[in-house]
Amino acid sequence: MNNPEFTKPVIRKNITQVIHTLSRREERDIKIVTYLSKVLQSLDDVSIIGVYEVLPDEPNICPWYTQLEESGYTLVFPLGREEQGFTSKDKVNRIDELEIELLVVPGRAFDKKGNRIGRGGGWYDQTIAHNIHSECKKVGICYAAQILDDVPVEPHDQKVDILVCEEGIMYFS
Repeated sequence: MNNPEFTKPVIRKNITQVIHTLSRREERDIKIVTYLSKVLQSLDDVSIIGVYEVLPDEPNICPWYTQLEESGYTLVFPLGREEQGFTSKDKVNRIDELEIELLVVPGRAFDKKGNRIGRGGGWYDQTIAHNIHSECKKVGICYAAQILDDVPVEPHDQKVDILVCEEGIMYFS
């Protein structure tokens, strides 16, 4: 693991380049949304879902958000990088993180064991470790090109329970 090509910053940079070369991203995004819907159908008693504001170089799962709202789910969003916690979509009501039953997590890279590399701030790792109920399922979202055999793992890193990409769903125990 001391390989300089296998560091989180190098992986982030390489994955960002790969994402920018992906073709047919809209088609990939539609498949991801379809698989996300299947994941949700497989879970019991989920009503509050932690989601995130999608960035241009991430899978566009916003159509899924619309489907969820139309179906009566409550969506909550991170307050921001400087502040732990979640808020309602209108940013008016702060939400108790312990109420979140499903947490959708972006990432730069994931591995086939559920490990994740984020953008480098540690926000999700801290939130999952300290603020999210242990029964809350964490679902990573990415393109298949972002899934590596292994990623570097540090003691503070938090795994996802489920990983969704355009090629399917991976479940981790």
